[in-house]
Amino acid sequence: MNGRKVPNESLQLHGEAIRTQEMIAQALCALAQTAPHDGTAVKATQALTSVQRIIDEIVVHISPPNILSENAVRELREFITDLQQKTRGIQTAAGV
Repeated sequence: MNGRKVPNESLQLHGEAIRTQEMIAQALCALAQTAPHDGTAVKATQALTSVQRIIDEIVVHISPPNILSENAVRELREFITDLQQKTRGIQTAAGV
């Protein structure tokens, strides 16, 4: 943490919000993977655009100053890296 005293409730809500964004990003990736097979490349593109917005939001959460632990920041950076690799793979496979 950055030395700021943050109420536990705030940390908990912040963590839950980020976890929700992670789950949404995973669901959107799943949608983007199946959309081209259903003949809807536009939906795949829209889903990947939404995933990128979520990545951008998480980057804001982990950029200094933040209220997250070093471990949480590291885990989120790893999540972002994995998500970016997944989206590149989806784009390549779908041709979007």
